[in-house]
Amino acid sequence: MVSGGYKMHADESKPIYLKIREDLLRDFEDNRNKKLPSELELCRRYQVCRTTVHKALEYFLENDMIVRRAGKGTFFRDEFLNSSVPVKRVWGVIRHDWETWETDYYFCSVIQGIMSALGPDCQLSLEQYSDTLLYKLLGDREASSIWISPEQTEIEAMKQLADAERLVVAVNRRVAYPGIRTVSIDHAAAGTLAARELAGAGHRKACAVYLESEQAFYGKMKAGIEETVRREALPLELHDAVVPQADWHKGATELFHRLYARGERTFLIHTTSLVPLFLAEIARSGLRLGHDVFLFVYGDSFSFERDGVSAIRQPGMRLGVFAGKIARREETGGEYLLDDLEILRRGSLAPVETSSLAYSLSK
Repeated sequence: MVSGGYKMHADESKPIYLKIREDLLRDFEDNRNKKLPSELELCRRYQVCRTTVHKALEYFLENDMIVRRAGKGTFFRDEFLNSSVPVKRVWGVIRHDWETWETDYYFCSVIQGIMSALGPDCQLSLEQYSDTLLYKLLGDREASSIWISPEQTEIEAMKQLADAERLVVAVNRRVAYPGIRTVSIDHAAAGTLAARELAGAGHRKACAVYLESEQAFYGKMKAGIEETVRREALPLELHDAVVPQADWHKGATELFHRLYARGERTFLIHTTSLVPLFLAEIARSGLRLGHDVFLFVYGDSFSFERDGVSAIRQPGMRLGVFAGKIARREETGGEYLLDDLEILRRGSLAPVETSSLAYSLSK
């Protein structure tokens, strides 16, 4: 817990930066004095240079314990003052445009992890994001909130909550903003797995397809693929194709046909919601998955077992467990990056036959 380790007693043998840090913490906890003295005032008070003051404050910054407000000063966050009080309620926030979350394997495993971390004495309220929900969260000073795969709309709301000193956790999104904790997948590590799996199955070309909103996250995966191909000298050539956000259902089906017409046969799908659309077009075109067209997905779904889709499976339950512990203030770090991904091997990425491989190499 946060509060248990913060009460420290300085002695003369300790470095001066530790004494400054301990004095500030003691004043905060004992006197509820949230505002920190200015750096100049600390320099004068302890007769030290700014470098020493910066070192004293470094711990607070790394653990996101303080917030700097322009024109007002630097303040400790309320959540650390009340960190010894058990959290009784946590809000789980579903992205506003997530259409199939009820049957999504990743989503369900994240929720399972959150619930196991919260335990029976903490209530989990699950709701899809809306402006009404934001007002509820702003009015609930005691609750924490966990946001599952938030996009820009949700991230802006999260920033409002963080500014209001609420405890906010982002799952599988690295949100660089004071007060927002993140638990995310190492997308570059996913790229390493994808490159090795594609090349290992004999594929020499692959076209990565992703939704426009996923561009930043795909970029990290692409960097992992390219670095692995270079470092391990893998015979793999990667192309990109983006599905525009507007009318993306229609855009994805049209994109599949354009890509197939230009000779693409192996697809790395970065956005799980695109998979049913691609599968439908493959079937409608009379093509055989794992023979005429090859599919590899970054994500997971309950239907993948039935549809024979190969995938890089994200550790949803572990993401949820970390998020739940942060929401309960049992973990105090600002960011957790997980790389323990698994490969789900099914027929959609079967080893390429000799004739198919020759075709691929000739393109």
